[in-house]
Amino acid sequence: MSKETGRRIGVEQDRYLLVQPAPGRRLSTRKLLRDLRPLLPSDLGVNRDVQVRAPGQTPYFRAGDAVLPPVLVKAFFGEFAARRGDEPGTLEVDPAWRASNLVTTHIPVLGTVTCNRGIIAQLRAAMGEVRADGLASTVKSFHGCFVPRFIGWSSANMISYHSWGIAFDLNLTGNLRGAAPHQDPRLVRILARWGFLWGGTWLVPDGSHFEFHRVA
Repeated sequence: MSKETGRRIGVEQDRYLLVQPAPGRRLSTRKLLRDLRPLLPSDLGVNRDVQVRAPGQTPYFRAGDAVLPPVLVKAFFGEFAARRGDEPGTLEVDPAWRASNLVTTHIPVLGTVTCNRGIIAQLRAAMGEVRADGLASTVKSFHGCFVPRFIGWSSANMISYHSWGIAFDLNLTGNLRGAAPHQDPRLVRILARWGFLWGGTWLVPDGSHFEFHRVA
């Protein structure tokens, strides 16, 4: 869409830039990074970073290309109507969608969770393996699965996959968004085997965050 259309529907943050080098000109990743970093707004906080992708380097040529595109998330887990919530950075999701797609149940190690029913089997199996391997102590705190909001609790960002109930946060202390992550690698490996992507490796690290990435 055009910038004009984007602004009209509330998309106010430019998320990525497509660059076409002039014919015959070589353009390196290093040079692009050097040229683009000074152009970033100073008020972006932890989001003030840039990543360069050349053709063929990512399966999804888009902002946030480390995670599933929203079109695939909607294909797997449905699409909901929502409006901005009363609290900053939050959403109010259609109650009918919530009733059809969310379930509250018990998961080993985590306790009672409210998540999208589509990830429950994988999440239960993953945390069951964590417990069976004697690693329950690597999970010191659980901070929710279905939490309808924008990333970083800011409407300037994209909608968090917590809003679909397909993401969950573990061990927030020591794993704040934008800071160096400190998750136990054994926990990360088990969750990865069961199809959950860890946010600790992202451009803006989110060390407490895990989300559905594939069917295990």
